[in-house]
Amino acid sequence: MQYHEYAPHPRLACIVRCFWVSSGADEGFRRILPDGCTDFIFNFSSPIISSTARGTYHNTSAAFIVGNMTTPILSRTAGHCNLLGIRFNPAGLYTLLHMPLCQFTDEMVSLDSFRPFNAWMDQLVDHYDTNSRLKLLNTLLIAQVQSAPRFPAVELALRAIDEHRGQVRISALEQQAGLSRRQLERQFMSVVGISPKQVARIAQFGHMITLLRTRGEESLLQLATDGGYSDHAHFTKSFKEFAGVTPQEYTTQR
Repeated sequence: MQYHEYAPHPRLACIVRCFWVSSGADEGFRRILPDGCTDFIFNFSSPIISSTARGTYHNTSAAFIVGNMTTPILSRTAGHCNLLGIRFNPAGLYTLLHMPLCQFTDEMVSLDSFRPFNAWMDQLVDHYDTNSRLKLLNTLLIAQVQSAPRFPAVELALRAIDEHRGQVRISALEQQAGLSRRQLERQFMSVVGISPKQVARIAQFGHMITLLRTRGEESLLQLATDGGYSDHAHFTKSFKEFAGVTPQEYTTQR
């Protein structure tokens, strides 16, 4: 299985984190982890089999939205894999859909009912190589964000969370944004799909994934301390919530 990421056109950097392509022979279930982002996925291959805490199901949609995740997904195709994705920045998808993203959280929703995005798959299948498909997606997206709305309070809070790798007090975010906790949370639930606290915890978890990949042989207690957790038990509990396995199991399975 091959996986590659591609940078978007500079005009899309505010809403798109990357394009990605996954292709090749299916190698079994892959563990997809929460990352604070949402995706459009275009499936040019077999239906996707997804397993979550709620059960296992076949996703037969050729194009669909993956909302912000708060739990892991085990995913595989029923045969050869050929996927193209748009990974949006935390507030990026709202710019296109203009509807509360909390309704997509932990969900996969077909693009069939969302214009003009429901026509994109038909246009993509007329292009047979990755470069031409990416060029088309850049063009289609740029046409949709000519007058992208801005959310200063959310953007300020997201920058702070990213800069501090999730180790930030929500009260500090409220103070910087000049909003009450309820106001800030309401904006996050609409524009991002999850609360500021959830975004921060997922960012902290993402930092721990990086540490495990680069320093996996070190003491987990030291990694937990460096990652901002109060102790090993706190780290393990939080990690398992987002990964579905313990840190030890994760490093063994990679």
